[in-house]
Amino acid sequence: MKKIYTLWMLIITQGLSLIGSRMTSMALALWIFKNTGNTTYLLLVPFFNEIPMMLFGGIAGIFVDRWSRKKAMILGDFGQFLGSLILLITLALGGFRISILYFVVFMQGFFSMFQGPAADAATTMLTPKEYREKINGVKQMIFPLAGIMAPAFTGFLYPLVGLVGIIVIDMMTFLISVAVLFKISIPDPAKEEQEEGKQEGFLEEFKIGLKYLVNQKGLMSLILYYSFINFLLNGPLDLVIAYSTRLFNEDLFTSMLMSVMSIGAFSGALLLSLWGGTKTRIHTIMIGMLITGGFLIIFGITRAKVLLFIALFILMMPLPITGALITSIVQVKIPPYMQGRVFALMSQLSFVATPVSFFITGPIVDKILEPNVGKGWWKVLEPMFGVQPGAGMGFLLSFTGLIIITATIIAYSNPRVRRLEKETKDYEI
Repeated sequence: MKKIYTLWMLIITQGLSLIGSRMTSMALALWIFKNTGNTTYLLLVPFFNEIPMMLFGGIAGIFVDRWSRKKAMILGDFGQFLGSLILLITLALGGFRISILYFVVFMQGFFSMFQGPAADAATTMLTPKEYREKINGVKQMIFPLAGIMAPAFTGFLYPLVGLVGIIVIDMMTFLISVAVLFKISIPDPAKEEQEEGKQEGFLEEFKIGLKYLVNQKGLMSLILYYSFINFLLNGPLDLVIAYSTRLFNEDLFTSMLMSVMSIGAFSGALLLSLWGGTKTRIHTIMIGMLITGGFLIIFGITRAKVLLFIALFILMMPLPITGALITSIVQVKIPPYMQGRVFALMSQLSFVATPVSFFITGPIVDKILEPNVGKGWWKVLEPMFGVQPGAGMGFLLSFTGLIIITATIIAYSNPRVRRLEKETKDYEI
């Protein structure tokens, strides 16, 4: 009972902290664009935030495995608080510069490297095996819920308290999270297991963690498949605003589509938290990704507004389910003393894939697809995608869905992936 109380306190406070962070991000975007009119400044913010995980994520996981999970999460929240404090002071003193913002988000990205893997590893120690899917489903609800709540809170509070006020609110959520972390008790792996995981140097520990994962052929194949899916989805899904605007040029419709994305993801996470998925998780994962791929194809082809809403809602639903179930598989198949490294490596692969997806998607759309709509080879695609502005993006979305379906069929046909849960032993806490 005490562990369940601790887990729920952890989920609630981390969710509150995420809402505060999203509010600050939105308020900063509003402030920067109003004061500079430059979108490049905005696009570089997530880039600098993600650099630490891209470069050092795997190394951070070694620290997470060496430290207590609680200490790693406190460090993560403290880093977020410190960054917000720097922003607050520079704004209050009139010394704010874009370069300071880039430094702050880089620093916050550095500290968050420890927080995510530690939280996932802590869930292993706090949750009975039979409830992990549902708890991971609840955790997956937090991000889309923050995506729904943060814009509403920011829109209401920003005109009243301004950027400084929003940052103060964000800092308060970090303080609440840290206060709760100091109060609760989070068990760590048994001491003998922790000692088993420690070696002479960090590089050696990293190699051992990586070697262990590589030797688990089925699990490694699943993680690489999941990273590839993230690579495929990040850039195209970021086109939703541009795609909707090109097709209809209606701000209200575009904003409603963005809400549908968050609501779809939230609904998928809610479904998993109530249902728990199939007994063999890999079946739910693969069926879910086939659904995502199929409805992404429909989303790229259809021009009916109602069908666009339905397709986007349904294609988003399996994404948090997939993330939660893969997390559950890692939690039961990887020794607890090594989970920090594995979760950090998974995050690093995802963070590397994300900017690459963005960098590739933009030029493909702007320099190849959209300029050639209605010309030459496009005549073959015209009956399905049309010739109106946005048709090139529609083709990319549908083509991405087709690749997802193909990759999922290939992954599911791999016996090591399909039989992963039967052939790899579970670790009991």
